[in-house]
Amino acid sequence: MAFDPVKGRYLKVDSVTNSYVDCDMPHDPIEYPLVVNTGASLVGQTDEDLNAPDRPRSMLLKELVKTGAAMKTPLFFLDQPAACFALFDGVRGGAAVEWCSKHFHTKLLPQLSASITSWHDPDLRDLFQSILAELDVQLVQQAGCCWEGVSVSIALLLGDRLVVASLGGTHALVIGPNGSWRALDGRHSPVSAEEQKRIKAVGAEIEGEASGCGVVQAPFVHKSLRPREWQIQEETTAEEEVRRVLEASPDVFATLGLSPEDTVDGKAARSSYKKLALKVHPDKAPEELKVKRGTGKGELPVRAKEAFDKVEKAAAAVEATAVTVLGAEDDVTPEEELREQITKLGMLTDGNYGHPDQAEAVRMIEEAAEAIAAGGAK
Repeated sequence: MAFDPVKGRYLKVDSVTNSYVDCDMPHDPIEYPLVVNTGASLVGQTDEDLNAPDRPRSMLLKELVKTGAAMKTPLFFLDQPAACFALFDGVRGGAAVEWCSKHFHTKLLPQLSASITSWHDPDLRDLFQSILAELDVQLVQQAGCCWEGVSVSIALLLGDRLVVASLGGTHALVIGPNGSWRALDGRHSPVSAEEQKRIKAVGAEIEGEASGCGVVQAPFVHKSLRPREWQIQEETTAEEEVRRVLEASPDVFATLGLSPEDTVDGKAARSSYKKLALKVHPDKAPEELKVKRGTGKGELPVRAKEAFDKVEKAAAAVEATAVTVLGAEDDVTPEEELREQITKLGMLTDGNYGHPDQAEAVRMIEEAAEAIAAGGAK
């Protein structure tokens, strides 16, 4: 920040144009006569709940100004008292919730310190959105975290203002001395039609089953303990693969066989889809998987069709995640992908070209034949 003594203006460097623009004067902090106590406790039905990998984590920053000074991110301009509480609840595992709980403050403190002017309510709303969006982008790029999720609730106290934000299956309440309470985060819940539409639009999923309702009329969600098999074995039969897709792949990443080391993007989704389509396509289903619907020649292999539909939806969901979260636009044509794949197949470890892998070549020929047949049938 700079000050123009002639015109009496405060200036800051615009992050887009890299030039000075007008800004508000530095904030003169106010200390309010408030006493703040912060704490956290975890209650479970059994001791196993308290040690589960996906158990909730909490972050307490009781004195933001002192914490900022210790981390060399000045926050002296914040109204007092200044504190932050964050709750993170894991979905489908503990790696993502552990990562978020350890990195949230590394986003919060620098962004708070970046502006020494007064923090207005709209600014704080944008601050939370920016932090959560940044965590979301980095999370899907962390090994072992891409198929997990995190529900978050944040409470930021600045002077006489308390700003609360929540995301996912968490809720925040303010409780008065007489026991009265008020929900601070709206009525977002997985049974809401509007919430389901939003979740579907970004390629996300709802985990767990609702059982009863809490004080905010939001359902209690019991986390799913379904088996999870994500490895796609080359030697598995069509029946085994259909069973894995339908019974042991509770999320889109497991359905497509994406490992923790795989990149979450449209190209990876399409590649996995192509491999699975050759195994679970209804036309390739063995007789024991076929369930007759009526009589005649229009019989369909129902379980195989269900698996194929699930694979298609999973590929679309992962592509939507890549575009929404990472901003990755997939502009690579199928011809370019096929050409790149053929090049990789024909190259040996020393860089010279050799014979393509026979099994992979057969799969590619089968795929091409199916495409030609489909085109001729139109």
